[in-house]
Amino acid sequence: MDKKIKELSAYELDEAVSVEVMGWKIVEREGHSFYDTGTGNENNLMLPFLWRPSLVVGQAHDILSKMAESGFCPAIIYDDDGHWAVPTESVSSVAWSGTPADLSVAYFIEESMWCDTIARAICESALDAFRTWSLKE
Repeated sequence: MDKKIKELSAYELDEAVSVEVMGWKIVEREGHSFYDTGTGNENNLMLPFLWRPSLVVGQAHDILSKMAESGFCPAIIYDDDGHWAVPTESVSSVAWSGTPADLSVAYFIEESMWCDTIARAICESALDAFRTWSLKE
């Protein structure tokens, strides 16, 4: 965790999200790195180039699901100027009732949270949320 999240290359971000958010392990096999998804199924070992959530929105969706399962409440925000952010904290005017309802929500988005792609924004937000959460434990 020497580099700031914004300084990570796409490959470094994908690897950090795989380990720190998804809880996967990286294993070496015949000179190649694989992600062990922990299912015990040999077919669930994936080459790094197949898992690129900072570039592939469909894979970034898995990150959003993991965030929600872990108690975070991610929201995808677009600024009408080509930038995306995924805040995980908000202020709400309505108490949660367990069923969908009209809701007014306010987010504060720091300048550093904006990204040029939605997939990168999801990955950066998830990594930041999980790192911050682990520091509080």
